[in-house]
Amino acid sequence: MAVALVGLAGLGCASGSLAGAASTVPAAAPFTCEASTHPFTRWTLYFGMKRPQGADITEADWDAFLRNEVTPRFPSGFTVLDGHGQWRGDDGTIVREPSRILILLQPDTRGIRFAIGEIVSRYKALFQQESVIEELTRVCAAF
Repeated sequence: MAVALVGLAGLGCASGSLAGAASTVPAAAPFTCEASTHPFTRWTLYFGMKRPQGADITEADWDAFLRNEVTPRFPSGFTVLDGHGQWRGDDGTIVREPSRILILLQPDTRGIRFAIGEIVSRYKALFQQESVIEELTRVCAAF
């Protein structure tokens, strides 16, 4: 397993567009937390670890991606989990591959959305990926 840290970039929430510039998310309703916690958005990104022709994205490739693309944008920390993905291809074939799950706890700001969009775009370009799954959830957290 790779890095296991959770990071903060500050408090407060705002709405904007989901990581990709083409996506939009409606303004969120006010979100309140218990006195001992603060509102954050949990950004969960799912990265496939195989190239389209079946070659593995190596640990060295992944470590370089974290070092060069993720850490500079989120130096306060993040969490990476190992996963095992499965989906049905267009031809009906079941496809399985290892994956990495990147979790960030951050405020929901335009800057954060932009940084996440850059990470997704770079991964897709570097490793010839059709997509990176992006999931966001509003949470209350204390550190």
